[in-house]
Amino acid sequence: RESNAHTYTPAHTQSAGGERGGGRMGRSHDKAEDVPYWAVFTTYFGYAMLIVVGYVRDVFGRMFKRSQYAAPDGYAPLLVGYDDFYTRRLYHRVSDCWGRPIASAPGAWVDVVEREWTSDRRTLQVHSSKFRHCLNLGSYNYLGYGELPGGVDSAVTQTLRSRGVHSGACASAAGVQSDSVAALERTVAEFLGKEDAVVSGMGFATNAALIPSLVGPGCLIVSDALNHASIVVGARASGAKIRVFEHNDADSLERVLRSAIRDGQPDHHNQSSSSLSSSYRPWRKILVVVEGIYSMEGDVCELPSIIQVKKKYGAYLYLDEAHSIGALGRTGRGACEYHNVDTRDVDIMMGTFTKSFGAVGGYIAADRAVVSRLRATAAGALHASPMSPVCARHARWVFDQLAGRDGSHLGLRRICALHENAVYMRRQLMSMGLLLYGNDDSPVIPIMLFNPGKVAAFSRECLKRQLAVVVVGFPATPLILSRARLCVSAAHTRADLDMALDVIDEVAELLQLRYAGESTYEPHGVSPTQDYVSRSVHSKDEQQLTAPQVKSAVTSSSVENGVLHHTMRKVVRQRSSCSGPPTIVTTADLQQQSAGALKPPRTLVMVNASPARTRQD
Repeated sequence: RESNAHTYTPAHTQSAGGERGGGRMGRSHDKAEDVPYWAVFTTYFGYAMLIVVGYVRDVFGRMFKRSQYAAPDGYAPLLVGYDDFYTRRLYHRVSDCWGRPIASAPGAWVDVVEREWTSDRRTLQVHSSKFRHCLNLGSYNYLGYGELPGGVDSAVTQTLRSRGVHSGACASAAGVQSDSVAALERTVAEFLGKEDAVVSGMGFATNAALIPSLVGPGCLIVSDALNHASIVVGARASGAKIRVFEHNDADSLERVLRSAIRDGQPDHHNQSSSSLSSSYRPWRKILVVVEGIYSMEGDVCELPSIIQVKKKYGAYLYLDEAHSIGALGRTGRGACEYHNVDTRDVDIMMGTFTKSFGAVGGYIAADRAVVSRLRATAAGALHASPMSPVCARHARWVFDQLAGRDGSHLGLRRICALHENAVYMRRQLMSMGLLLYGNDDSPVIPIMLFNPGKVAAFSRECLKRQLAVVVVGFPATPLILSRARLCVSAAHTRADLDMALDVIDEVAELLQLRYAGESTYEPHGVSPTQDYVSRSVHSKDEQQLTAPQVKSAVTSSSVENGVLHHTMRKVVRQRSSCSGPPTIVTTADLQQQSAGALKPPRTLVMVNASPARTRQD
């Protein structure tokens, strides 16, 4: 890397030795045949034991405790058959690992509300006064905007006072659109290099309620096998035919497209081959749907090869960038910038404001004619609850930071911090001998667990050690591909990540998760109760540092890639009396400051590669 603190170099352009090439550290696919044989055997054996024991208990339970298996009088059972069995005997045993409520903002650290089973183990009871302060590796808070220690921008609070919390009616009923939402649509279109954009009030509904206006009967949707459920809902609601190609595989996409174009619409074929040519009807429209980052696998879409195939066969391309907008590319413009692809090669670009932006809602950016059709016909644009003007203004503020229009480099710092954290976290996890899926530059890092018993054990053991993680199993994944899904954020400091790595290394040893080989990881010995201060470039409650403290900070901190990485220990947090903007101090400035070459500015802000909330235990 260059010495510039804001240099962004995608890992997919570097080999292991740092030279440019096609080297990859992690897996970029998700196939069952890659699972170790021992893991396959123990996983199937574990599920078999659960099923056998569950059925035996059901037999005796229905003989001696029939009341517990019967629905209340006058009611039909909610679940029947295997759905009922799976819910009671498999999911219910580990349901405490999901749906954990929190009592804080979803920042780098969260307060997880503790729950306990009732005496009959039918319900989890919440203790509103008992919390566990945990490092958050489960939220899609990629750029750290889910929590702003210094508060939101003044323009956002002004919008709250002048426009209120919500519009109160959909655009078709109100007859006019909020000026904040309209301004956000123009900002999105400009940021992505598209003619126009339309904003939806809900991220899931952006796909589910707007895709049916793009395709319909007589059209074909060719969807990636691992696309998100919102795409599946929207595709089914459209009335178009659906075909699936292998995950992130351009060759499979080409085979599906070639077959679809050759055969035409299947409902209009006659049985006799002599009349095939006369009855052939081509598809009205073919729409290829992919994602920028696949949230369950951590894969980055192989966009260049997908575009090449879609151009060859004259199909349209729909790119879902819910997880890649803000998280990929030098300036956060998503998968197109990451792969150096012109956005004009992607017909429809979809994204959400719920991951990288710390807001709500989603958008679709495309040609003006397409967006006009969506505004006129899509249920999600006509009849759904619109986006809050306050959230729209907040999203615009984030866009301004990413584009540098606010005159600062804060957005760029967050993008670089997220990239560095993701690469660092993945490399350290691989050194533990853990089996990972996903792309090197993805902030989503799946750790393969396989066994059903290890899914619950990993979640519970991490929570005991003040680490909040997400675990995923069947039916959200294939039966043998259960995993833990870590989400790295720009709000995480290096000390945060080291603490998480130490916990994961300990739990991996306890649960025997080293499927990829022997561990070479060296624990950092970072405790979650250790005193440290994480600096935030947004905080209005900055820390006053004297020249001796600056000198001490420089001599006791490690400098890497032009950014001063902490550790600053046992520094008392003080409220700044400076009303103006704080002075951003770089590593070079601090080194000169320690040598007495610079006059101390009024306020010094320790700039870390990972902006985060101020925290002191």
